[in-house]
Amino acid sequence: MRSYHGLAIWYLKQSRYSDAMLILKRLLSICPNDNLGCRYLIPMCLFELNSIDELIDHCKKHDNSRHPEISYSHVLALVMAKDNKNAKAHLVKAMKDFPLVASELLKAKHPKPKRYIDGCITVGGHDQAYEYWKSYGQYWESCDEAVLLLKQHMQI
Repeated sequence: MRSYHGLAIWYLKQSRYSDAMLILKRLLSICPNDNLGCRYLIPMCLFELNSIDELIDHCKKHDNSRHPEISYSHVLALVMAKDNKNAKAHLVKAMKDFPLVASELLKAKHPKPKRYIDGCITVGGHDQAYEYWKSYGQYWESCDEAVLLLKQHMQI
């Protein structure tokens, strides 16, 4: 399973999102506990494949996992689907769980955090916020409505 997961990661690095998605979904189906973290990579594939409805379904299914890859990606997908009411509700929850991610997404510059260690993540820390931005910031930047929603909620 780890080797197969490694192949999915390689596909992601090669921008072969459909191939990566196929593997990640297979791994998730045979290992619903998701010991490899496949559910956190699937949103990237779905953004790249412009499968917003499928992304919303994926995030709903994994809503209890409480990770920015799910919670913030869910917000963005809802905004893209023009479901601003639900997007606002999910953003409040995401910002409560991971406030530093919202701040990171709105920064003009994104320097690496001072205590950044490759391969390590502090849950709720600056490094996790930075990693989310590195992987998903481009999708946020391409959606003015989502950035505006984020700015509005940062002021509340």
